[in-house]
Amino acid sequence: PEAIKLTLLMSSLVQTNADLVHMFFEAGPKRTHQNIKELFEQLKQHQRLLIEDPHEAAQLYISLLTDSHYDHVLWNLQPVPKAHEIEQKVKSRLQDLFKIHPLISS
Repeated sequence: PEAIKLTLLMSSLVQTNADLVHMFFEAGPKRTHQNIKELFEQLKQHQRLLIEDPHEAAQLYISLLTDSHYDHVLWNLQPVPKAHEIEQKVKSRLQDLFKIHPLISS
């Protein structure tokens, strides 16, 4: 719920305080993308994930996680998911990602 409130606040500030929104993006979403990209780079380096571009794979994974369900929660069309629902969604999205970029068995 706090993340949703923060996202709504940042969305409302785009026109009046773009610098604050930019700082939020740098500290949050951009840093999350960077961390996921670094994880994918490590998996690629250790030959655990068949992937050409870790940056692109990180973007894909984030987009799989933040699909329209996220928007529906932001717009109060659906309730905030419970922890077990989030865990299930993450597992499902990882399966989708690994269909595109298969794991390499050791």
